Amino acid sequence: MNDLFSKKTVFIMGAGAHVPYGFPSGGQLRDNIVNFTLEERQRMLTWYKEEVDGYATIDFVERFIQEFNDSGVPSIDRFLSDNRQYDFVGRCAIALALVKYEDEGLIERHKKNSGDDWYDILLKHIDDSKRNFPSEAYFPAFITFNYDRYFDYRLFNYCKYCWIKSSDGRTLTDEEIYDFLRRNFKIYHVFGQLDYMPGEVKGVEGRAFSHEFGSNGPKGAIEGLKTTYLDWSNDQDFQMHIQSIRDEIQKAERLVFMGFGFDDFNFKLILGKQEIFKSFEGKKVTDVYITNIGLGSGLQGRMSQFFNNAKGKIYSDLGQCLIKNPIESKKFNCSELLNDI
Repeated sequence: MNDLFSKKTVFIMGAGAHVPYGFPSGGQLRDNIVNFTLEERQRMLTWYKEEVDGYATIDFVERFIQEFNDSGVPSIDRFLSDNRQYDFVGRCAIALALVKYEDEGLIERHKKNSGDDWYDILLKHIDDSKRNFPSEAYFPAFITFNYDRYFDYRLFNYCKYCWIKSSDGRTLTDEEIYDFLRRNFKIYHVFGQLDYMPGEVKGVEGRAFSHEFGSNGPKGAIEGLKTTYLDWSNDQDFQMHIQSIRDEIQKAERLVFMGFGFDDFNFKLILGKQEIFKSFEGKKVTDVYITNIGLGSGLQGRMSQFFNNAKGKIYSDLGQCLIKNPIESKKFNCSELLNDI
């Protein structure tokens, strides 16, 4: 049996996990928004006028972009958390900047250039283990900070064409496949996604995986995004969402951080207070894996307080700060890490 799923494994994915497929990092997304063309800014204004303020002018969009640029804040999420007046237009900007990357042709070209198709490796691991689920292997869970749906799309297609079949030989509906995914592979988009996929949610049309918004326009993609300023103390649905994520992490015996930047806000959001790791002191979590391309040594203190007692491997160039076992001073991308688990 494939060892990857011999333990309850939770993958935590940041923007870096999707960079090999051509999706932008947080900094690249910022640059894309700041450098929007006049046509793109006009599209944002049109959406804003339709949904929020019919009297708004292009000056409002220009002011949003200029202030975002001048702020020096590295991410659009963090800027919006401090500038609530730009919430809707900010989500318009995120949707407009990201939807173009949900393009299969573009993804294929980037995949070949990067040589890091870690989804392909992961799906091979799943394929090797599918006869052992759930009796001898644990279904993994996936927690992603990415708005795009590429991972969901790849996993859906694998299940549809290579795994689940009806007993009577008929073609399963998309709704039946998503029901299978919900019951087994837990996927959590922490801050939402660029609309649901067709068939993902009953009664919601959704948007196909595409670099275009489709006949229904951008509304679903914009409404599917949550910005980090929201008053979550009064948002019961979001509280339940975050608690479900924390519950998955508490059950984990292996944590795998893929392209995650360890932003303080995001890290603490999914982990809660530091006490959440008391159960990790040699009891539950035995493996912690981290890809570290692009991470600086300044993360040392921030991470060690959480992982000092987690026994296993951390792929890092940060020295002997995170784990009692020797740490390889080698940079691992997502594919290399998966091949070594």
